[in-house]
Amino acid sequence: MRKTLPENYKKPKIAYIGFMGFKEELTASYGRRRTYTASLDDRARFLIDPPYGDFGSDELANVNQFRRDIPSPKVRNFVFSYLDSVRQSGLKEMNKYVHVVPRGKEYDYFLRDHQFDYYVIGIHLPAFAESADDENFFHIISFPFSFFTLGVLPFVGKGKAYSTMIVFDKNLNELKRFNYDNRYTEISALWMPASKSCEVLRCLHGDSMKLNRNEHIYSGQIPAIEKDIESVIFK
Repeated sequence: MRKTLPENYKKPKIAYIGFMGFKEELTASYGRRRTYTASLDDRARFLIDPPYGDFGSDELANVNQFRRDIPSPKVRNFVFSYLDSVRQSGLKEMNKYVHVVPRGKEYDYFLRDHQFDYYVIGIHLPAFAESADDENFFHIISFPFSFFTLGVLPFVGKGKAYSTMIVFDKNLNELKRFNYDNRYTEISALWMPASKSCEVLRCLHGDSMKLNRNEHIYSGQIPAIEKDIESVIFK
């Protein structure tokens, strides 16, 4: 439940960045070798109704007034707190808030003056599915049976997933960083839908499966994320 603010209390203006999963695309094929690239999937964000703000439209990138009082290295650190994890697929979103000007072999970074009170970055990882470090007994037992029956018998796996949320103030000072463990157990078989929200057998493969799986994995942390945001801005 969100905090109830007094009538005379000025609501904070918050810019939200990220909170998306990844999609995978086949980008190269050489004989039997395949190369897949992961990029942010903007079809769905797992923070659907962010408190006291939104994710902003592409029109924010048209603002050409800048915060000249914030040093370029500080703005750069803000940018790469996001891009270091999501890589170039996050450039379009970050461009709404930051203007970059080439200067020889270097770049100058300027924060667009949208007069936000806070910036909240959300990162969901990993980009590609990874097994958890503590794969359990059921995984060891179920894998060979599932493999040799071509998926008729179910496979039980344990996946690694984690989220990071970073809260900055209006001057791009990092106020707080939160980490969330989203490890999950997955049961799959040829005859079993990947998610109860899918139609039978439709989402066993490709991006539809990944989108539904990501929603199931990350959406459970949303109440904790919203509570943590309020704990910072109303401390």
